[in-house]
Order: sequence, then structure tokens, then C-alpha cells
Amino acid sequence: MTIPSLALAAAILALPVLLPAQDSRPGSQPAPKIASTDGYPLGTCVVSGKSLAKKMKVFEVNGRTVKVCCGTCVKKVTKNPEPYLKKLDAAVLAQQTANYPLTECPISGKKLGAMGKGKNIVVDGQLVRLCCGGCVKKAKTTEKAYVLGKIQKAAYAKQIKGHENGKGLTCVVSKKPADRKGTAQMIMHGNTLVAVCCKGCLKKFKADPNMYLSQMGGATTRPAGKDGEHGEHDHDGDHAEEGKGHDDDHGKKHDDGGHKH
Repeated sequence: MTIPSLALAAAILALPVLLPAQDSRPGSQPAPKIASTDGYPLGTCVVSGKSLAKKMKVFEVNGRTVKVCCGTCVKKVTKNPEPYLKKLDAAVLAQQTANYPLTECPISGKKLGAMGKGKNIVVDGQLVRLCCGGCVKKAKTTEKAYVLGKIQKAAYAKQIKGHENGKGLTCVVSKKPADRKGTAQMIMHGNTLVAVCCKGCLKKFKADPNMYLSQMGGATTRPAGKDGEHGEHDHDGDHAEEGKGHDDDHGKKHDDGGHKH
């Protein structure tokens, strides 16, 4: 590869990640395109607990992105991924439940809790709350783009309201008014929208978003001193798999005919 080609590749990699823009259902509107992180929920190695700030190894296992501190931890996760993927799912639940924007199942349209405890799963690093295990397969396959787009649009709309261009917000990095320089930028991490006051703070936030979010105490795009609203916490302890028990009881009730799409 030539030097100009390498430079072009590096420039492309440096561009901000954009959230998915299309839903899959007929008549769906494109989701807003805004800068985002990769949504990874931990700033520490999922195996050792050591910081990932200075060095890390990124790889995929069972279709999931995992970040660890060294080659030894890569081997541990690869050999027995299940407990580490459960840790990642637990971290996503802890980080994204408070800002989860929907009160209904994105597959069936039924109100969450109407069918009992419901089902929480993680899809491409995003929390998805469903009415039951019968909706899991569609949320992870044929309806995935629609589901993630619907959640993304709702989260963005709920948190940006009244705060366009960082108005009235505190920069998550500098802790100063985000719009003081007229260069405020909004960025999404998971389902949490935050504001930064400049490109320098944007770079710092993207390097370690979980550290800055932890300093906010779980706050969202709200002025300092106000707590974020918390949604329902229907954690069922399961990890991104079709459920048993409750799910089996309702399985026959959730064929295509029972859902309104």
C-alpha cells in the first residue's frame, strides 16, 4: 500500500462513528445521524479489571466486540467467553437502563410489563427491552435494524429536547457551559447523549467515555445538579438469549398473528 493510500485509510478511520440511519419497516423515517462512540460499556478489561486507557487489545468472539488489556486475557475470553459476555451485558444494562426511552415493546407494540416481567437483551451493544421471549428472535434478526433505529431516535429526541447545539448543558469533559464557545457538539454513547464544548473535549471523551460518564453519576444531557429520570428496571439476569420459563409459557401467544407490525 502506498503512503497516500495509508494516509487516506488513517483519515477514514479517524472519522466519527455514525449511528445507523435506516429502519427496516415500510414507512419508517431515517434515524438522525449524530456522532457516537462504539458504545462499549467498560473502561476496564473485562477479565483483569485493569484500565484500558493506555493499551488494549480489541477482538470479536461470538459476534461480540471485547476489549482486554493483554494477550493473556484474549486467550481467557476466547477459551471460555460466556462469563465475560455476561459481564458485558450486565454493564450495558447498568449503563443504559436509566435512559432507555421506550415504554412499549418495539416488536409487538405492547406496553412493557403487560405480559409479566418482560425480557432484556443486548443487541449490537444496545439495550433492547421486550415484552417477552417470543420477541427475541425478531429483535436479533429480521427486525434488528428497525428496533435499533427506533430506540436510537427515541433516545435522541428525548434527550436533545431544549438542548439543541448544547444549549444550557455542561461539557462532559471540561465541566464548563457546552455552548460557551459556539462550538458545542453532541455525541451519543450507548443511549446516553452528552455535550462537549470543543473538538479537544470530543477527542478526550471518545478516548474514555465510560470514565466521563461515571463522573456524571449516570446523568444525561441535563444541566448540572439535576438527576436523570430512571425507567423501569426489569432485569431478569439472563444474557442475550431466548428465555425459558416465562418465555415458554407465552411462546404460543407470540406468533406473527399475535403481533401488530
